[in-house]
Amino acid sequence: MVSDATATMPSSPLSNRTAIDTNVVIKTLAHIPPDCLLLAISPNIVWVVVDCTSGLGLEIGRAGQPQLTPLFAAAFDEHARYAVAFSPNDQKLVVVRSNGTVWLFDVGNWQSPKTLFQNSTQYSVPIWAPDSKSIAITYLHNDQALSILELDGTFKDLLRYSEVHKAVGSVANLFGPSWSPDGTKLAYVITTDLLNPDPIQFWTINAVTGDKELLYSGKTGEVGYSPAWSPAW
Repeated sequence: MVSDATATMPSSPLSNRTAIDTNVVIKTLAHIPPDCLLLAISPNIVWVVVDCTSGLGLEIGRAGQPQLTPLFAAAFDEHARYAVAFSPNDQKLVVVRSNGTVWLFDVGNWQSPKTLFQNSTQYSVPIWAPDSKSIAITYLHNDQALSILELDGTFKDLLRYSEVHKAVGSVANLFGPSWSPDGTKLAYVITTDLLNPDPIQFWTINAVTGDKELLYSGKTGEVGYSPAWSPAW
């Protein structure tokens, strides 16, 4: 039975977060213009990032406030695509533009980001490590790789496309990655040409040493493309 009282989300004893009024969140989302796409919500459900096709670019909104604030408007490119992700500790926001530029924002300071990395290669959605100290990211073209980007801009390639191609002997695509709960490993999925006897492979890789382990090799459809870890791992 639902009461007339304001609905709230219970605070987590692990994160020590205060309860969030879900009605306020709903009202905030209702203020997003119809030509804007919701890209991300912060873990504490306080901030939202939207991408507007009207030329406004990326904008940031705060729960309980109907106004949207331009996010680093000077760097916006209406022809580019963006991927964004809040850190698990709610302190950082990473923004990846389709030309390969990676920016890091301190939450609340939306006009002075740090440029972590910049080149002409496209990247996938950034995936934060559980401790919020590094970001896993994959290339989308040609020299596809699984890499870790540290918050000081250090860029470490864990897995390059040439290695994947050599291992499977055919054209391959990489899906994921997904961090283990303790942040020591990444899981990812490789799909290959359907003529390959085992066109899908499920791997883990050590985030420090790069040591890889093949967990599954089989037919497409027998395992999903988005690996997820058990919390008790």
